[in-house]
Formats: sequence, structure tokens, C-alpha cells
Amino acid sequence: MAEGITHFILLPALVYMLTFFSCGADDDSILPMKINIKIIVYRFEDSSVPPEYHRSYTITVTPEKVNIIVDSYGDIIAEKEYKIRKQQFTQIVHSLKDYKINKQPLRNNEGCVGGTSESLSYWDEKSEIFSAVVYHCGGIDSGDLGGNVKSFADDLKKLVPNLDQLLK
Repeated sequence: MAEGITHFILLPALVYMLTFFSCGADDDSILPMKINIKIIVYRFEDSSVPPEYHRSYTITVTPEKVNIIVDSYGDIIAEKEYKIRKQQFTQIVHSLKDYKINKQPLRNNEGCVGGTSESLSYWDEKSEIFSAVVYHCGGIDSGDLGGNVKSFADDLKKLVPNLDQLLK
């Protein structure tokens, strides 16, 4: 009798675990609930060029809007804000997983100057969850930001309708 009860209790638990871990872990709808991201900030730092050509920018995304600030060595050249749908924000959050954005062991590229850098951070309601940077110089990447950063940044840039114009 006790054996029958044990099977009765364990079988549903086993089915739940198999469903969750085999299907649910890859289910995109689970990711936002697990980490609860509310703000994503991406920063591109341009290389050392004369101010008239230097264009660095910060893209900040929330479930309601995307904001971009373009600067040249700290002087703001353009700032725009656009409304987005919550689904667009959710897709960006999923891109973190899809492009395997992660923190990796710090790599050094000593002696290289003049490259570009990209940084990424995101927060929940209260605090920063993640922050990392990658520096591109001389064909070598250094820093602690890993994954397919280029594709992730491309997804973010698609949220800014006239990015090319803002970077002029």
C-alpha cells in the first residue's frame, strides 16, 4: 500500500520535473521571470579620433522605452527617446540568452591603445544584476564581456529607428 502511494506522489513530480527541465528550461517565457530584468544599458565607446568624428553612444532600454544618447568625448550631440512594446523588450531580454551573453574571465591586451569598447549592464527593480565590458584593439578582444556581443548590440540598435542619422 505504501509503495502505491509513493508512486502516486512521485509520478506527478517526475512528470513535472521532466517537463520543466526538458522543455521549460529552453522556453523563452521562463527567462524574464527568472532574472526579472527591468533596465538594460549598452554603451559603445568609439576609438580615439578627432572630436568631429568621434561618436560614442549609450542605449538604455526598459519595457516601455528606448533612450539613446550620442556623444563626442562627453559632449552630447543627440538624445532621443522612443516608445517600444513590452514584447520588444522581452525579445531583447531573450537575446541575452540566445547570444550567450555572459561574464568570462578577464583577458588582458596590454600595450594596445586606440580601440573601441562595448559595455553592458542590466538591473532588476533594486540593483545591478550584471556588468561587463569588452575592449576591441589590434584584432584582439579583452575584458570580461563574452558571448555574441555584436549580434546582441545589433538587436538593440534596431530599436533606434534613425541611429545612422543620430551618429552623423
